[in-house]
Amino acid sequence: MALLAGGGQIPKDSLVDRSDYNPTLAGMEVHLTPEQQQLLAELAAQRGRDADALAQEAISRYLAEEARFVEAVKLGESALERGDYLTHEQVEERLNRLFRS
Repeated sequence: MALLAGGGQIPKDSLVDRSDYNPTLAGMEVHLTPEQQQLLAELAAQRGRDADALAQEAISRYLAEEARFVEAVKLGESALERGDYLTHEQVEERLNRLFRS
């Protein structure tokens, strides 16, 4: 995957999880706005890091956070299906008790 901010390829030992590798994405490019390129270059320089490595790390963090979010939504949906939830009134009552304490 080439990243335009610094041009280069993601090394095989990068932080990206390759368990679901899709060969159609092998030549994918990430297009950044000039402002994003500038911010990435500045941040990489401040940290003494390569812009490609920094972008890969940011994408890996985003993907991990997105996976956690999807899992949390699934857990919430399961709880709702089981009837394990609070009504608006119950939440309001608990918050009022908390702030009165």
